[in-house]
Amino acid sequence: AVRESEETYKSILMASPDDITIADLSGRIIMVSPAANKIFGYGPGEGPGMSVLDFIIPEDHERARANIVKMIQENYPGPNEYRGIHEDGSCFDIEVNNSLIRDRQGNPVRMVLIIRDITKRKKAEQQIQELVHELEVERDLAQRSSLTDSLTGLFNRRFFDNTLRTEFSRHKRSGSQLSLIMLDVDHFKKYNDHYGHL
Repeated sequence: AVRESEETYKSILMASPDDITIADLSGRIIMVSPAANKIFGYGPGEGPGMSVLDFIIPEDHERARANIVKMIQENYPGPNEYRGIHEDGSCFDIEVNNSLIRDRQGNPVRMVLIIRDITKRKKAEQQIQELVHELEVERDLAQRSSLTDSLTGLFNRRFFDNTLRTEFSRHKRSGSQLSLIMLDVDHFKKYNDHYGHL
């Protein structure tokens, strides 16, 4: 039964497209699945003996330590995202799911980390955010353009109609006075002649 269990365990490690890493509770790596080599760029056999923190950027170390403590205290906040480090020093985005391996008495003795490269997903999310921002800018610009004169930047007839409708409704509710003042610009031909007939 033990042999069969170990074979099942090894099959899972070999077949997983994600990196499956087994580490002690201090974060020292005991074994890694073959996918770890593809994800992080290390050769076969590399990884055991290293710390799990060696595979993420230093800026994420404190947060990773805190998340390990939370997991051991059964307050796991995962999955968590970190910036991983390839063997060549380049950075990429990873998602890490953690779980504990317990002995027969239920005490945690090791931890298992399932690590996935999410660089493409993060790039897609960033592109979506940029697109949403562009659409919001265009929407705001279109809204402003629909209410202002393109030449002078002054509010146009549509804005006047909307404002008059709003103020008239307010006047009906409150019963207060409503005044409308119209101004006519004298000698407007001079403005046209000086600034252009547009």
